[in-house]
Amino acid sequence: MQNVAENYFRIKLWVLMHDPPNKAWLIINKLNHVDEAKRIYEEIFRGTVFGGGVPDLSHSKVVKSDRLASSFDRWVFLKPATSNYVYRRLMLVNIFNPRHKYEGITPDYNAIENEVNEYVKDLKEDISRLVRNYGNDPRALYNFFYAAYESYWAARGLPPSPADTRAPTHDVFDHVYASAMISNWVDDYGRLVGGYYVIGDIPGVQHFIASSRRSGDLWASSWALSMAVWLTLWPLIWRFGPDILIRPTARLNPLYYAFLVTALSLSDADRCDSCAVFKKLIHVLNKSERLDEGLEAILNRLMGAISAFLVGTSKEVNRLELLSDALQVAFIGESFQLILPRHAPEGVELTKDYIINELRSNFTKALDCVVNESFEFLKADKQESMEVNERQSKSNYEFVIKLLERLRDENLIKLQLPLRIGVLSVGPNSNDDVKVDNVPCPLSDDLLKKLGINDGECREMLLFDYLMVSNDVKRKLRDEEGRRLPMAGSWFDRDGSPLINLIKYTRGGSWIPSTLNPDAPAVVKFGKVIDLNGNLCYDPDTSRDLIQILNLSNVVNQLPKVSNQPVICALSVDQWLKILGPGQGDLAMKIATLASTFKPGEALSPTDLAKRVIYMGLRNVFKLGFESTEDVAARYLYSIRDLLSGVFNTGNCGQVLYYINKEPPRDIEDVCVGETCGNPEAIRKLTEDCLDQALSNVNLVRDVYGKLVNESIVDDVCGAINDGEAKVVCMTNIVGRFLMFHFTYAIVRGDGDSIGDIHNGILPNYFNELRNLYTNMLNDKGNVDGDVKEFSDDINKQIDLLKEIEQSPYFTVIKNGKKLQRIPVSPAYKFAITRSLTVTSLKALYAAMSMNAMPIYMGGDDVAALAPIEAALKLVGSARRIYWGLDGDVAFFHRAGQYVVPALAAYGQSYSIRFTHILDIFSTEYVEAGEVLEKHAKETKWASFNKDSMVVSSSRTSGVSVLPIRPIDGRTIRGIEDLRRVMSYLYSGLLSTTTPNDFERFKDAYDKAKEQGKAGLTEDIVRHVIGNNTRLDLVIDDLTSRMVDGLRTYGYDYASNLINVINILRRLP
Repeated sequence: MQNVAENYFRIKLWVLMHDPPNKAWLIINKLNHVDEAKRIYEEIFRGTVFGGGVPDLSHSKVVKSDRLASSFDRWVFLKPATSNYVYRRLMLVNIFNPRHKYEGITPDYNAIENEVNEYVKDLKEDISRLVRNYGNDPRALYNFFYAAYESYWAARGLPPSPADTRAPTHDVFDHVYASAMISNWVDDYGRLVGGYYVIGDIPGVQHFIASSRRSGDLWASSWALSMAVWLTLWPLIWRFGPDILIRPTARLNPLYYAFLVTALSLSDADRCDSCAVFKKLIHVLNKSERLDEGLEAILNRLMGAISAFLVGTSKEVNRLELLSDALQVAFIGESFQLILPRHAPEGVELTKDYIINELRSNFTKALDCVVNESFEFLKADKQESMEVNERQSKSNYEFVIKLLERLRDENLIKLQLPLRIGVLSVGPNSNDDVKVDNVPCPLSDDLLKKLGINDGECREMLLFDYLMVSNDVKRKLRDEEGRRLPMAGSWFDRDGSPLINLIKYTRGGSWIPSTLNPDAPAVVKFGKVIDLNGNLCYDPDTSRDLIQILNLSNVVNQLPKVSNQPVICALSVDQWLKILGPGQGDLAMKIATLASTFKPGEALSPTDLAKRVIYMGLRNVFKLGFESTEDVAARYLYSIRDLLSGVFNTGNCGQVLYYINKEPPRDIEDVCVGETCGNPEAIRKLTEDCLDQALSNVNLVRDVYGKLVNESIVDDVCGAINDGEAKVVCMTNIVGRFLMFHFTYAIVRGDGDSIGDIHNGILPNYFNELRNLYTNMLNDKGNVDGDVKEFSDDINKQIDLLKEIEQSPYFTVIKNGKKLQRIPVSPAYKFAITRSLTVTSLKALYAAMSMNAMPIYMGGDDVAALAPIEAALKLVGSARRIYWGLDGDVAFFHRAGQYVVPALAAYGQSYSIRFTHILDIFSTEYVEAGEVLEKHAKETKWASFNKDSMVVSSSRTSGVSVLPIRPIDGRTIRGIEDLRRVMSYLYSGLLSTTTPNDFERFKDAYDKAKEQGKAGLTEDIVRHVIGNNTRLDLVIDDLTSRMVDGLRTYGYDYASNLINVINILRRLP
């Protein structure tokens, strides 16, 4: 069996390496790229199990895999005979929008040859290290090389080689990784024998994530779901190789790098055990264990590519810390797509039932693993706090942990999710679910002849496209899923009897639903009651259970009473100290944390409890720094805490400073004014009183104002005021606004517009842009070395192929009553999408973490984050620019040195910012943020484009405002720039808060002028309204100019939305 597996990986390795990363330079210099690939292969793997040269049987498999992986624009060049010319121009066009090109690729091979040699040396060095220290295992070597082949190149910032200079829509790495994937369906003799197409997803994801009371719950929901998917796939990834993945991808994926290197530190038997790998990795991230020096060096080198994309090739960062940062946020989605061969590497035949059972078993183990390992960290936390009470945040949770231990001992904590799986057999056989012969070939006989392929080969080359987009395949998958309904696991048996005790800690005659998720039964109910002082408390029954579990009998007589029975109340630490007496600070902290973690009135299901375990167990591993929505709201104030010691330093003001500086979780109940704790109005008045005196310090005002301006939180609207006293008043107003107690935070949700169209090959203006590319090539004969006529003939064949696809009914999609044309979805195209999404997600994650935001999910196209109000606009602006690759100096590409990855610049991306009060129901507001995104931002039509918008809403007002966020001139997002300017004028006092009310008086006239297309009249109304609400000409001129320009660029709704957003902004923070 070892020889069978060795041959399996040896041949796939050569498929992966058949085109070297320096291919284009070799070709334009008339050198043999295949010989170079063989040289690199032999150099790297000499002395290993893969030594002895390229495997004999591999040629036919490489040729077939190469053909099946290629994008349609390379089909012309797949002819058997070598071309008698070379096209020498080196560039890479954006595969999603060919209008954009990267032409910074040097044609001088001498300029990069030394770097290429060093790249090969790095690979050889680490392969040798693996063999020397961890065994000559073909599976381990293949898995490692798959990670390193592209990563080491990108880490050095070497330029990409187009897969073909005549079809520069994707690079060599896109092509060879796609070839390795599709080779799973090709035998050693070059025959398409097929295998299995596997999809899986977790239904009800948004409901699961939204069933969260605290921001920590939200993080745990998203992270656990993402990690569960990855843990489910890991045994298959390790066994078959990461090339089985269509989505998610292992390319440039730090999660794959971490699991790979951690697995190599384990025994052979444990490397495919996802939980064993996960357990070791979490301990490494927590620094309670270490990888050995050799593996750390390999992981550090693998992370070089991630570092290069995030901070550049010239900056030094701690790459292992970067890995920890990346892994703390979910970026693996709830769905996956795989390609599996008919036989395992060991030669065992696979069946549909085997694959389904394997995935289900892996998924169940994954869910248990995440909870169990999180619990182990919780217990370690408790033990450490008992031994050395050195960190407040550790000892605080002792009572929480005790309670959770009791519930876990009674099997009342469990993470349950459904997994839906569909598996289709694909190939040439009559009993396959998807038969190659049933794949249409819509190309004409004349064109097939020009391309040098027959009808059968055409069907094979369109097989992957058929799997990705065909409604027939989707129906077959739904039928498969219907026969195997997803099982979330049940809390009841077939007779309806509970499988776990649903009433012991809910104290009822029958089961009750969870307050966070009514679809699940609660296993613990924290009954509530209000005491005589108006405090929220656990009811007597709940308090009695807690007193017994937590061994609080020695203080029972000191506890508050309801109906003459002791109760535990949700009080601040200071309030508990008054009740318990001097020297009881530790106990006061533990009780206060308990009531903050489990709020009186909550009824929690096993899954709700599992989320709490995951967050609390891993919060210190990832240094998350937030748990409650109060933590999010105060995040920016915490970041400038050194400036605030001079603001909140007298009397009751110290309460506010304590709250700001406190370790998570913060609770508004921690702030007391007299005997009243957690009262928003009293806290607001207290903060105002504190600021009245502090803001008389002009130096403090200047320092804070300068920081707000430098961090692009506000514009320097005060700088243009000539009068010194008025300027100070202006700055003081802004600083006073941002130093107020923060009752509000932002829920930020984003979604790529028409991302499904990108996956299906529906790309706007694509055919015209490719035609322009080919026309320019025909006019670029000076870069043709050799037979110019043959070159022209080939490019004209490209144009003929493009025309047939464009006019083919098979590639026509009817959407919203419109005919749209799509391109064939090839493996190389699909791999370009998944790589771009991965790089986008990591860059957006890194940007969010740098601006005090709390990223929850970063999927590339999807974004979910919580942010202090100061970071919301910056986060959206940064993420939107990143989506199109506009954050660097090469527009529409993601750059690492000279290496680039095309950005998803076909369609825009829309966002929702929902400013939410900390006392409003978090789960409701999270859902609402998503709903207004779909209802408003996604439905908006501007003058020259649709969608690509940001909707701003609030939990305390009913109105919404929508603004465009499509970047202009390559960088500027006018909607965000103008919104920040309006906010700056508003908070400075230079613009009245009643501006929307004034505009409302002219709304009928404005709407009528809009309907009649009277642009001049709408502009006059805008100028009049602004003039009524400010005394400074500079404000009138600036805002009127911005709004009028917006009217002309985007349409009439621009100005009205910009004015009406004041209704939301004026209530912050």
